Amino acid sequence: MKEFIIQLFSGRNSTFMQVLYSILIIMVFLLMGKIINRIFLKRINGVLYRILWKRILSYFLFILLLLFLIPYWLPSLRTFSAFLGLIGTGILLVNKEIIMNMTGWMYIVIRQPFKIANRIQIGEFNGDVIDIRILETTIMEARKREKGGNSTGRVLHIPNMLFLTMPMANSSKEFMFNWNELEIHLNPDSNWKKAKNILQKIADNHIEKLSMTSNKLKNFHSEYAMFLDNVRSEIYVEMREDHIVLILRYLIEPRNAGKINSYLWENILDSFHGHKDIIFYRK
Repeated sequence: MKEFIIQLFSGRNSTFMQVLYSILIIMVFLLMGKIINRIFLKRINGVLYRILWKRILSYFLFILLLLFLIPYWLPSLRTFSAFLGLIGTGILLVNKEIIMNMTGWMYIVIRQPFKIANRIQIGEFNGDVIDIRILETTIMEARKREKGGNSTGRVLHIPNMLFLTMPMANSSKEFMFNWNELEIHLNPDSNWKKAKNILQKIADNHIEKLSMTSNKLKNFHSEYAMFLDNVRSEIYVEMREDHIVLILRYLIEPRNAGKINSYLWENILDSFHGHKDIIFYRK
């Protein structure tokens, strides 16, 4: 036993020494990660940004660790050209979907089409972003805006490659509000002018007013070549076949769509009640 231990540490057993050095290098990197986190995490405000910092640092240290260990175990790859050849061969062997997902993650991190807590829609998926990882993005599913926009409670994991190949809508990044429309169908013999005035008062009293000088609008105008000349709620009147339609168009925060619509309908029903010259249309 004594001779075996001496042989292990005598330098003649190169494999054992390589394993020992590799373990020491890994421990050094782990210690380095803890030290860096202890220094910088104190200066980062917000839980979400701390999580993102830890994840990026772990990816960076892991890649750096591979750059140290691979040439150490494979001396023939210590030249730069040979190492690049290995990387190129590895990329060819890696699954196509994994490469696309990693590329999609880089696009999300660099371009930042959305951030954590934004409400996005990509394809048929709609919800609030709760996590962004190197291979997938996780969202809390929400119903479509026309169905109220409330959370369903389901968690969806979306491959990052979809953000490279499919159109994506962000409802809460640059401009925090969306236009919503509420339609009221009346009989053709109804007093639509009275109904319109009542509806306008309800909108003025219960829908959030936005100032054209608000920071949200300023940020939107500075980011995109588009100017919103009117952010107040408006009412349009249409004649459809055999009845009248009043369309209330207003700005709304996507997460509150269902709550605001319900609140508006309650006030509309209460306000129209008792007016015999305002009659809802029935097919």
